[in-house]
Amino acid sequence: MRIAPLFKVSLVFVCLLFLLSAIGKGARCYGNSKDYENPQHYTKWGLPEGVTSRWGKGSITGNIAYSPDGTQIAVASSIGIWIYDANTGAEISLLTGHTGNVTCVAYSPDGRMVASGSRDRTIRLWNAVTGEHEQTLTGHTGIITSIAIDPDGGTIASGSEDGTIRLWNVVSARQEQVLTEQKNSVTCVAYSPDGKTVASKHFRGAFRVWDAVSSSELRTLEGRREQYANVAYSPDSRTIAGVHPDGRIGLWDVLTGTGVRTLGTHEGTIKRVAYSPDGGTVASGSSRAVHLWDVVTGSKVRTLYGHTAPISGIAYSPDGTTIASGSWDGTVRLWEVGTGANVQMLEGHTRFVSSVAYSPDGRTLACGSHDRAIRLWSAMAGVPKVRKLEGRSSLGVIYSPDGNTIASGSWDGTVSFWDAVTDKKKRVLEAPDSVPCVAYSLDGEILASGCYDRSIRLWNTMTGEETRKLIGHTGIIRSLMYSPDGNALASGSDDGTIRLWNTVTGVTVATFDGHTGGINSVAYSPDGRTLASGSDDNTVRQWDVVREVSRCTLSGHASGVNSVVYSPDGNTLASGSSDGTIRLWNAATGTPKRILFGRLLEVTSIADSPDLGDTATGIRRRKFIGYTLGVTSVAYSPDGNTLASGCKDGTVFLWSIQ
Repeated sequence: MRIAPLFKVSLVFVCLLFLLSAIGKGARCYGNSKDYENPQHYTKWGLPEGVTSRWGKGSITGNIAYSPDGTQIAVASSIGIWIYDANTGAEISLLTGHTGNVTCVAYSPDGRMVASGSRDRTIRLWNAVTGEHEQTLTGHTGIITSIAIDPDGGTIASGSEDGTIRLWNVVSARQEQVLTEQKNSVTCVAYSPDGKTVASKHFRGAFRVWDAVSSSELRTLEGRREQYANVAYSPDSRTIAGVHPDGRIGLWDVLTGTGVRTLGTHEGTIKRVAYSPDGGTVASGSSRAVHLWDVVTGSKVRTLYGHTAPISGIAYSPDGTTIASGSWDGTVRLWEVGTGANVQMLEGHTRFVSSVAYSPDGRTLACGSHDRAIRLWSAMAGVPKVRKLEGRSSLGVIYSPDGNTIASGSWDGTVSFWDAVTDKKKRVLEAPDSVPCVAYSLDGEILASGCYDRSIRLWNTMTGEETRKLIGHTGIIRSLMYSPDGNALASGSDDGTIRLWNTVTGVTVATFDGHTGGINSVAYSPDGRTLASGSDDNTVRQWDVVREVSRCTLSGHASGVNSVVYSPDGNTLASGSSDGTIRLWNAATGTPKRILFGRLLEVTSIADSPDLGDTATGIRRRKFIGYTLGVTSVAYSPDGNTLASGCKDGTVFLWSIQ
């Protein structure tokens, strides 16, 4: 049967419209563009080669932004830009590519583009539908602190710590203007809704208003000079809200530069400000709360409590019915403006991961963090589940030998014990100062804790009593490890020495002196005859425990060595450094065997698995790339097949090392 040409054309046109509609309404990017048609759990999105999963979403490191239609929320984080469904709170996509924390994010007025600024000194433009990276704007010589897009979407204004404000053409990705060059950082930039002016602020400087066309400075508004808070235009472009010299929120007339009024008395330091879409209310974020102010009367309408850390970003939904607030506590909360009710909370963002430790059976990974929580991750069914032990920021985390208890040291000078099965806190011990390291005796009856007061304290794990105090170091204790036979305790200190202590008498039986920098890590070989140490002098040393002499010095790291550990068979010594590399050495000869490196800025702890075996492979055989900040802790699973690494960006990566 023959089909009329006109019908063919009509059919094609209808199909095309259907396809475009589907793309506009239903398209979702899962991590990288290659995952577009293969939706996975968000822990699998945007992973570097060799990584099987990412646990944690990274820290919230910048502002948050609603899409113009109000259906999505973009969150600036330490690992990229997270896109959430504003209605359900579900993760939609993760845009990765920056090599530093994302500090700011903005949607184009038509919602088709997402722009992001970063500590890597670049601005990236992303396709908001597919998640693909389209352009990179380079030119700033300092961290990008703020970005704003003009109402027609053709120009981006960016502020930087290099003291400049730059205007960029979105289509050509070229810089068009530089508005100012000063010594102090630009803390914020904002386009007026009518596109005629740009407002900015330098640290220790006043607010400035610029002509968006001629780039000339129009006027200066005297705000609080030390404040880092942003500025916000009213919807009619006639008023600017910012921090007044007296610390309250001030409103200024854009045309005359004169102050209009101040709003009430603010609770805490102002971090962020935002105008409501109808111009009747200004929202401000402070240390731990969001405040709503009536712009006519200057009185406070409502305070929204719930965050437990400073506010990093606030944004009104386009219809003005909801406020989104992001915080350093790792949550984004959605508030109903009319009632103040917290209607949604987006969780999973974590701060600095200080340590990781596998349970003896390998089923759970404990992660200590600076956000006052220890997270216990498990992924036996493939999808990770997490439990939280809340209460204190953890510097060091360790399982007891039987796996039933988790011990942690903290900045606040406490040592906490948790039941690894019920997650209940069993006991808290009070130390005189911060506790950066802890170590269990082989029988689990004694916990040793190193302290900032230069002492080592031994605690009875059953009674909680302090059984002994070891004095001798003249610097902070950074690392502790019991010998394989349990008769000695090794300690490394900022004083540049390693001491061996008799665990019965508490007497120093040996002192190793030779490093020219502080000791960050100590580790016994499996046979107990050799002790390794990593130092701020960029070297690793091996010491003969029996003869009490230095066996060899391993050089190659370009920065301080933060962690050392032996493989279970004793043939390999691994060292992690602030230079971003993990080096594997032949323990017998001291010669290098392999280097694991990539975009890692700092490695501060590593641990080996019981059955890893000899890793004698070629140097630089594999690159591990994926972190935007330093790696703080690394641990092998007991079966030796997986390497878990914690990072300052708040994430934990699981690497396949088979």
